[in-house]
Formats: sequence, structure tokens, C-alpha cells
Amino acid sequence: MNVAAPAVVVTAMTGDHLPEAATNHASGDDSGRPRATTARGWLTDTGAFGRIGSALHWVGDRVAVVGGDPAAAEIAAELPAEPDAVTVVAPLATADDVAVVEAVLPIAVSPGSRARVAMPGMGSAGRELAGRFARELTATVETPNGDPVLVPGGSIFAADGWLRHTPDGAATLAGRRSPRPRWEDDVDRLCADALAPGHRVLPLPAGIWLLPDPPGTPLPGLDDPAYSVPMDVARPVLLVGRPGYPEPPEEAIRVVVGGLPSGARRRLVLAPYGPGTTTAAAAAHLAGEAGHPVQVRTGLPVLAADGRPTSVAVDAGGAAWEPLATALAFPPKGLPRPTGPVRGLDDYPAVDSYVLGIGGGWVAEVTQSGLWVRPPGQETGAEQVRALPWTPGTVRVVVGVPGEPPGYHVLPLLGALLARMPAETRRRAHLTPDRFAAARAGEEFLQPEGTADRWAPAIRRAVVLHEPASAPTGPPGPRADPPAAPRTPVVDDPTFEYATLEPKNRRPPSRRLPLRALAVCAVLAVGVVLGSMLLPPASPSDGHTGPVLAVPPVRSSSAPSTSPAPTPEPGTLGPTGSAVPASPLGARLTPAPAPRKLQPETGSARGPAPAPATPPAASPTMPGRVNDSGRNLAVAGTASASSVESPGVFAAANANDGDPTTRWGSAFAADPQWLTIDLGDLWQVTRVRLLWEDAYATEYRVELSADAKSWRTVYGTSSGSGGTVDVAVTRTPARYVRMVATDRRMENYGYSLYELEVR
Repeated sequence: MNVAAPAVVVTAMTGDHLPEAATNHASGDDSGRPRATTARGWLTDTGAFGRIGSALHWVGDRVAVVGGDPAAAEIAAELPAEPDAVTVVAPLATADDVAVVEAVLPIAVSPGSRARVAMPGMGSAGRELAGRFARELTATVETPNGDPVLVPGGSIFAADGWLRHTPDGAATLAGRRSPRPRWEDDVDRLCADALAPGHRVLPLPAGIWLLPDPPGTPLPGLDDPAYSVPMDVARPVLLVGRPGYPEPPEEAIRVVVGGLPSGARRRLVLAPYGPGTTTAAAAAHLAGEAGHPVQVRTGLPVLAADGRPTSVAVDAGGAAWEPLATALAFPPKGLPRPTGPVRGLDDYPAVDSYVLGIGGGWVAEVTQSGLWVRPPGQETGAEQVRALPWTPGTVRVVVGVPGEPPGYHVLPLLGALLARMPAETRRRAHLTPDRFAAARAGEEFLQPEGTADRWAPAIRRAVVLHEPASAPTGPPGPRADPPAAPRTPVVDDPTFEYATLEPKNRRPPSRRLPLRALAVCAVLAVGVVLGSMLLPPASPSDGHTGPVLAVPPVRSSSAPSTSPAPTPEPGTLGPTGSAVPASPLGARLTPAPAPRKLQPETGSARGPAPAPATPPAASPTMPGRVNDSGRNLAVAGTASASSVESPGVFAAANANDGDPTTRWGSAFAADPQWLTIDLGDLWQVTRVRLLWEDAYATEYRVELSADAKSWRTVYGTSSGSGGTVDVAVTRTPARYVRMVATDRRMENYGYSLYELEVR
């Protein structure tokens, strides 16, 4: 017996894709132990290659990642589970990693099932490989036609479409987004039409993008922040404009919206990407024409580093900042009003809808143009102040009642109010009357004009899985950003067969073993490793106690080569897939998942290789499914309530739609009032999160039940103060989650809840 045996087995598994260093590694040294290697890709420092299965990590319910990339795993863990499909995310650092994916696919994908394999390089010549996956796995395999994009919030986007390969060799188009939203067909058909002269409509993960298209101007790359906008399965986004280019005219916006079916128009969200003047004008016109409100985000609708939804406005010069109101609702008649969360005024208590108490007997009301600071109850001239229009790039702060400005005693309150705002938001504050501009005097924390960091808000970025370059033969050099992948049109034709996808440069016939043979070899490798672990330890003089079975090293998923990535300039967005850059808000950056999240589900570093046919099951000691991904289970559930203030407007379903701008409102009826979420199945619940509107409960409890008959109280309070309430729950099997309110803050109103999340 010798320790090199496991490496021989792995050579059989990976075929001619093993790098040369792997052969050297298998040869061992005079002591019989494998020599350290500098092989590229996941094979680097993996000891005797004894755990091919350790490359497969289950990060969620039916969601797995190949390799140890934390950026890819963080987003993959947010992907929703599909009952009839397994999703495998496969970042590649070198071309050699393709062999690893081939080796682990039979572990993740059962014969006759459906799999979505998010791996770069599956377009063009890679389609032959995807077809072989389907034939040898006898499964339906969906692969991206180009580089896939992992989008924060839990979705995968393929700009040129997904291809569905079946074992009989056929390949058909399967949309661009996974999971597939209900509005996809409605919005994507606009991308092929020349609706607005001089403009182009591109598909995005969240919807579509209307942008200027001057002759000779290259298209934005997949690392543009526009591709980081999270997808809402119920509401598409129309992104308008491109920083540094003229704003699309109102008429162009109206033409694009007019190309949508009525149902999609009603759910559409407009979002300016750059100056938003024409976006606001188009929203007002469309609302009056359609007879229903139109929602407009006040900037790029992204997720902040802390995971909360925000809007990032971009000035004409390209500088980015966070407006106070993240969204505005333009009604058919009347004035636009704020909707959704308010950013930058944390810790101020809410005293009414979009009215915050700032101390000293004063309040600050959030308006479409900014803030109105006034004594509570004094609303003389309210229509005049609230009618001040939304001016992108400016936060207007009106102090006092029009015509009756207060004294200078309010300056300390104004100074404290401004100090709470992010620096870039504070810089854009204009106080009226002008004499209150003194509230900004002596602000040492304000940088001089022209020195502010661009893109100061720290946001969660999408991860683009680039196809790696061929393994280099010489020493690594400086990394070059990959060229933008050419966009090819996707034809919505269900008869689109594999013959029409003939690659220009077909790969030669593969000499690698079939996937089923690789799976058998994987089992043999496990046996050999177990046998090698029973060998006596090597000489103790060097501290070696047996074969080292290390998990593959972490690499950046977006690197097209193995060279180190350059460090982004502070304050810039940086390439997709890299860490959020340093910025004034950088301290809020969400850390990468802990290493334990990416470890195999069974065994320790010296244990047997995992080979699950399905993702990890629930704990055998407790009934109910385990929510390993940490996703919001309520979104897939059904909501019911004791009463509803206005059916269709403040329905119970608004509290579990995943949209923080919609809400459930109870009727103005007697207590108690309740809201219940039916999760549809028994889950092991560990967390409940409530997002209250201003009409919150001061006394309420949270209950769990497996049968909707016997309830267990997991949280209760008689001094509720609204806002966001996180309830940590000792792991409890439950299908039903209920909030029961018994006392309210506003006696003349009901209860109002934006979201009831369950994890």
C-alpha cells in the first residue's frame, strides 16, 4: 500500500484535464507522502486529492456551490428552492475546474431529474458539453448561454438566455431569469423592438433598461451596477437613463411603457439611473392616463450593505448618494407622496405616517422634495410645502410654517438632524429660509466640494461568473479585465432546436470518461481515502499524522486568470464579484459567510467524502424541514388576517409579498386583531421579523403552531415602539406563524405591518 493511491483514482475521475502538477503530486517523495504542488485551480494544496466530493457544498435547500468561493456562495444561499430542480453554481478559476464540475454533478443530480447549472463557458462551443451533461445524467439540464450573473436577493440572470438541454439532444430557450418571474415574457419582447429612436432597451435581472444608444457607444458590461438591482417576481423595473449620457425624453419612456400589456404596466416600477427629471414627468402623465398610482424609485433600487432596500441616486457627474425617501407614489390626481422605507434618519421615533419626532417639540415630515421641519399639529401652508416638486440631486429642508419662520432656537435641532444623514445626502441639503443654512456652519465632517467619493453608498454587488482563460504556462502576470461578452439575440421560439446552436469552433471529441463512470470512480476514491486513513502515521519528526484532506482554496469567481486582482480605488464600485470598496459607509459592509457555511455537510476535515443524492434533510431529532439557506419562508406562504382596512389596497397578502413598500392594514375595529402566515409545510422556525408601519401595535405577541389549533407564544411585549423587530426563536417546528395585536399606538386607526418575515 502507498499513499499515492487516492491520486491515481482522481486521475481516472478527471481524465485529461488534470494539470501536469497533479502527476508530480501523485508520484510522492521518498517518504511515500505526496509532495506539495503549485497546481492551478481547485487542485492547489488539496493533499492527496482524497475528497473530490468536498468540492460540492450545499448552501441551501436544493442549492449547491462547487468550490469555496464565498462571494458566489453568499448569493447562492439566497436562491429559492424549486421542488422539481437542483441548482448548482459553479464558479471557475481555471479551465481545469471544468473537470471538477463533471465529477460532482452525478452526486448532486439524480437521473431523470432537472438541474440548473450556473457555470460560465456554456455558450458557443460549451453547448456540446452541456448536451453531454444531459445525455449522461439522463436529466434535463439548463445552462446559461454566456456568463451567468448571481444577483443579490437570490436570482441568476443570463443576458442571452438559458438553454434547456434534454437527454435526446434537443436544446430550447428557457428565459433569462431564474427563478422565472411572471412578467418575463411581457418585458423581454420589448428588447427586440426599436421602440424609441436613438435609444436601446436591454434586459436586466430586475426588468428592462431604457438607455441612450449613440453611434459607436459600447454597451454596458455585466458588472454595471444596473445588474445588481434585485429581482421582484411580482413587479418589473424600468430603469431609465445611463450616467454620463443625456436623459431619455419623456416621450421615449411613455413609448416603452405603452408597449407592455396592461397588467405589466400596472405593476411596473420606474427608476431613474442618472438625472430623473423626465422620469418624474412621465410617471405623472402615466398615472393620470392609466387611473392608478405609478411607483417611482428615487434612484437605482439596490440593497445596501446591511441588506436593507435603498435607492442610490446618481448625479449628472456620476456621484452617488442615498435620498431620504426611497420611493414616491404618483397618484392619478393630487401630489406625489413618499412610500417605502426612509433612509438616513435612523433612531428618530415615528409619530405619524412619514412624520418623525426630532425632539424639542418639533417634528420632521418626509415630503417628495425632502423634509418639512415644524411644530406638531401646525400645518398651515401644508399644500404649499408638500407641492414642492421632487428635484433629483437636492434635499429641500423647509423650516417652520410658510410666512412664519421660527427663531434661531431651532438651529441645534437642525444641526442634529443634518448630522444623522449620510455625508453625501447632507451635502445636498438646502435649507429654507436661507438664514437657517447656519445649521451647517462649522461642519467639520463635511468634505470640501469636489473631494467627495463617488459611489459612497456601500451596496451589495452582483457576482459575474466569467469564463476562465486557458491555464497559463509561465509566471502569472497582471490581471486584465475580461472583454464584454458579445450579445446575441434570443429568439422566443419553442421549436428552437439544438441544430440551430451549432458552435463556430467545435471542440474535438472528448476523451474523458462518461459522468456515470466518474461517479463510480468517486465512490472508489472515498474507499481508498478511508483505507489510507487507517494506515499508521508517518514519522512524527515532521509532525505529519496522515494524509491531509483540505477543502479547495477560496478564489474570486470573477477572475479570468489566476493572477491577483488589482485593488479598487477607494470610493469606487470596483469590478463585479469583488468586495464592496472602502467608502464613508464601508463600515456597514456585510461580511462574507463564515467558512463553516461552505464546509461539506458530513464529516470533519478527516472524515469520509460526502456523496448525497439530495440536499441535506431535516434534523432527525425534530420534525420539520430545515431552512439552511435562511430565506424568507413567508414569501411562499399564504397570509390571512382578522380584518382588512381596504381589500386590494391593504390586503393581508401585502405582508408576505417581499415588497417593503406595500402593507397590510387592519380595519379600525376592536382588539384583538391578528395576521397569520401559513408556510404550506412544517418548517423548523428560528427567526421572525416584523416591519411595522407608523400604525404599530404597542402590545402584541408572536405565536407558532404546527396545526393552527395549539399555539406557542415565542415573543410578547406591552411596550412596542414599531420599526423593525427581530425575534430570535429557539428552533421550533411550525407551519403557522401568527401576530396577535391587543393594543395600538393610534386609537383612531387600525394596525399596519409592511412585512412579516419567517426564517
